[in-house]
Amino acid sequence: MSQETDKQRISDISRQYFVHMKYNAVNSITDGIFFTLGTGMASGTVLTYFVSTFTSSNAVIGLLTTLHSLLVNVPQFFVAPYVEKKETYKPALKMLGFFQRVVWLLLGISTFLLAQKFPVFYLVLLYFFYGLFGLFTSACSVLWISLITKVIPHDHQARFFGVRYSLCGAAEILGSFAASMIFKFVPYPTNYGIIFVIVFILLMVSYYFMSNVYELPTQVKKIRQTGYFSRIKEILIEDRNFLMYFISTVAIILGKAGFSFQVIYAKVKLGISSEQAAFIATGIFISQTAGYIFWSYINTKFNYKKSIEMSSLLFIPAIVAMLLMDNIFMLYVSVALFGFAQSARNSGENNLVIAICPREQDKPAYVGLRNTLLGPFFAFVPLLAGVAADIFNYEIMFMGSIIFVVIGYILMKFFVKLEK
Repeated sequence: MSQETDKQRISDISRQYFVHMKYNAVNSITDGIFFTLGTGMASGTVLTYFVSTFTSSNAVIGLLTTLHSLLVNVPQFFVAPYVEKKETYKPALKMLGFFQRVVWLLLGISTFLLAQKFPVFYLVLLYFFYGLFGLFTSACSVLWISLITKVIPHDHQARFFGVRYSLCGAAEILGSFAASMIFKFVPYPTNYGIIFVIVFILLMVSYYFMSNVYELPTQVKKIRQTGYFSRIKEILIEDRNFLMYFISTVAIILGKAGFSFQVIYAKVKLGISSEQAAFIATGIFISQTAGYIFWSYINTKFNYKKSIEMSSLLFIPAIVAMLLMDNIFMLYVSVALFGFAQSARNSGENNLVIAICPREQDKPAYVGLRNTLLGPFFAFVPLLAGVAADIFNYEIMFMGSIIFVVIGYILMKFFVKLEK
């Protein structure tokens, strides 16, 4: 009788979510549009250029990406068990999401008050606030994906994510273009302060729509996997296919290290301005949006492994274009190739991990293991690249990047297998 009651309750909840599906989808998509419109204005490219106006140390510049990546990726593994215990996700998401957004207001105010008078102290604050943003983003990401996969019926999730991804990509393009206009007409560093405050405003608008999502308490207990940590060692030892995938991905991450300094190298080599740096971000967003369409076709016609292999090869001419950079055109070629190639990995990495997972019940462990183990590499490789550029030079760093990309491609092509 108890099981019948639980089944009836689940059925009633599913029906209610189906009734509210359009409402939830519209609110979540609108939330995403305003959020990415804001973060598109203050992209990693723009912030990297901003940091370079305070220091010439590539190691210090690379630390910004390192800190952010580390705090965004690694905590997710440890947040997940606490999220699983919650009956509702939205209250925690609203609380953490508010602090995630307030960071930008504090960053904007400190830019107006401290950037010129106390540059060293301000730079420390910039890293601190951006680190906080990454930490709150990490927790919010787990809560958000749990909320959305709960309130959007399973059969409609693929279409929902497709529409949301496309519109958010367009919003990022618009945001980066708006930032370039501010850089053009407003003097430094006031322009950055204005951008940070606008980001806060846009993110608070997104907060309103995110708060509107309709959610019911989860009545059925969630079963948590036992021995999850012990599975890490078991998977790495027993599954050679996953191990090869992991090593291949690490090699590609090392190969992409040079792209963390794409805008800095262009500044040194070509003397680009803040406005041009913002246009670089726009170029990346445009090429990624085009890439999502192309790789979707490849994934459908072939598989995710094919798109990852093809995208790996595209990183090579992107790096060569940087090596040969002697005018702004070569910079844009490099940017376009990188954005196009990166979009395949953005949209296909987790799906490829699921595809190579041998057992259905192990998929959460495989995805969680991938994100946890690769998080430190995403974080520290830009820092190591900055150190390499300081010790040697950019050209040697870029040539090393090509070698790592080739190694990653060979491992993925010949050693990672997909069962038919």
